[in-house]
Amino acid sequence: MIFGAVSQMNESVMMQMGCLTQGFSNADLEKLPFLLDALEEIAHCGWNESQMKAVWKGVAKYNNLTVMHLKAEDIVALNQFICGLNSSEIRQLNMTAFKDAVGLVAGVHCSFNVTQQLKSLAVSAFGNPQNWTEAQVSELGNIVAGLNATELASLDPSVFSFLSKSCIPLIPPHNLAALSVAQLVALGPDNAAMVTSKQHAALRDEQVVALEKTMTGQLVALERAVTNSPPQTKIPAKSGAPSLSVEGISAFMKPLLFLFMGFLLL
Repeated sequence: MIFGAVSQMNESVMMQMGCLTQGFSNADLEKLPFLLDALEEIAHCGWNESQMKAVWKGVAKYNNLTVMHLKAEDIVALNQFICGLNSSEIRQLNMTAFKDAVGLVAGVHCSFNVTQQLKSLAVSAFGNPQNWTEAQVSELGNIVAGLNATELASLDPSVFSFLSKSCIPLIPPHNLAALSVAQLVALGPDNAAMVTSKQHAALRDEQVVALEKTMTGQLVALERAVTNSPPQTKIPAKSGAPSLSVEGISAFMKPLLFLFMGFLLL
């Protein structure tokens, strides 16, 4: 290899390699000299779970880290590689450090099993999900996807529009199907548009109708924004008579107005 043997690599080489480090075996990933502060550069390279576990082990060993002593800034620096912690390690995370860091790592995309473990930590930190506020739901981001069906259905409808768009597709279909019609409507058009075909297939008919109405509202608003046209106001018509919009009445009256002005000038 152009950079030499794994045992001869240094921190500078790691920075140069970037996403190329994905080409190493898991055994070698555990031996590489990854600086904790350098992980942000490779966090979004598309690592699988076993690779993230190996990188975490290597980072912990090289930087002399223990899970229970991780500070908030350490958790933030781990970024996507927090997904490499096992369930026992996640339970050992310092609660205060986790609460301080969660808003900056909430966008990570872990396996559902790991997301469930992070959710359990979030419940310990923030209390019962049914009492979660809009701010807490927004801060927790993708971690909300780790809620089970009962927990998800216990969320107050007012918080659903504050779920991150990236969180919606991560919710298992049977869990999303546990939501009430009111909760689905409360997602808002942007979040409703993120529902996947598999999630859609798990919904009941009345839930599907609610989602479609929510998304239709977005399309109507978008059409008005593009055409820059306000919604038409209609004058109630008498029984059997066609209704006229304000624009229609204005178009009808203009010729009569000019005719009347012509007579006045004679």
